[in-house]
Amino acid sequence: MFRRHASRLPRSLQAFLGLFGLVLILSACGGGPTVATSTGRVLYVATTSGIYGFSIMSTGTLNPLSTQPLVSNTDILQIAATPGIPAGQSGPLLLAATGTSSVSAWTIGGGGSLTQTTSLPCSTLSAVTGLTVTSDSQYLILVDGNSQGGSSNVNLGLIPFSKTSQCTTGYTSNTSASAYPLQPAIDCAVSGTSPCILFLTVSGNSVSSTLSLTTPQEIPVTPSSATFSNPSTPFSCTSTSCPFGVTFDPTTVFFYASFTGTNPPTLQSIAEGSKTATSQVSFPSSAPVNYPCVDTLGGVVYTPSANGFLYASQTNASGGLTAPSTVLTPSSLPTSLDMVSCAVVSNP
Repeated sequence: MFRRHASRLPRSLQAFLGLFGLVLILSACGGGPTVATSTGRVLYVATTSGIYGFSIMSTGTLNPLSTQPLVSNTDILQIAATPGIPAGQSGPLLLAATGTSSVSAWTIGGGGSLTQTTSLPCSTLSAVTGLTVTSDSQYLILVDGNSQGGSSNVNLGLIPFSKTSQCTTGYTSNTSASAYPLQPAIDCAVSGTSPCILFLTVSGNSVSSTLSLTTPQEIPVTPSSATFSNPSTPFSCTSTSCPFGVTFDPTTVFFYASFTGTNPPTLQSIAEGSKTATSQVSFPSSAPVNYPCVDTLGGVVYTPSANGFLYASQTNASGGLTAPSTVLTPSSLPTSLDMVSCAVVSNP
């Protein structure tokens, strides 16, 4: 009689196959673990010691890039990034206002790396303290927060990336009233062929002194002809209820403004020309919020704070905002730093 011998697998291989089968069953039932993968988008955060970079993950978490800080500079006031590749450049640009008449610039490479490139000058402005770029990556808008507006002073500048040596300047107001610009955000998505709208947060004092927030301005801008038109005021406010920072999302066509003087501090979505906010969310009363930025592809507004926290709020097409979640804490960086500004780049 012949006896059949059952083939026996090594116990280690049997265990592996059993575990693999369990993973397949859990995945099929939707019970498998959620694995964070990179979205290809990078968040840059400007702090009082320099610029830090984080990969935005599919779960909404942030993974620090390998080398931190990417830039060591204690003078950075605001940063902005081009959504695409500007004319004459090899890649997207990260730009920084440092309080001088020139804007620092870095070419963004693979994985979010930064390579210093030629700075962009605007000699008519004494101190560039804020900046933004148009959504087509063709123009850079600058503000001089240490120069008062009015017919005799200039505190706005416009540089075409196709000719970076050219800077056309203007002013925030046709009167002699005090108007020191803080953060600009430009909307060219809604306006179409008509002038773009520059939403500008404003202080009654220069950024080199104690700020006194005043009524923001909406200024028609035609980038192709480098012209600034007469401003309007979208709504009235007091020093404790005026917006401090602002960013624009072309996918939702809303401005998102941070209000640091309110108690508690808030983030509000504002439609162009609107007198009231569409949506509003609050931060901890201990969080003095700074200049926000938006991840248009991810539908998230990031709001940095002076006490080292970074908050994220989901957006929707109707201007809605979700309650902010904490995505960075003081322990996320080597030391607790004042997070002053941020910018997001897609698939660098």
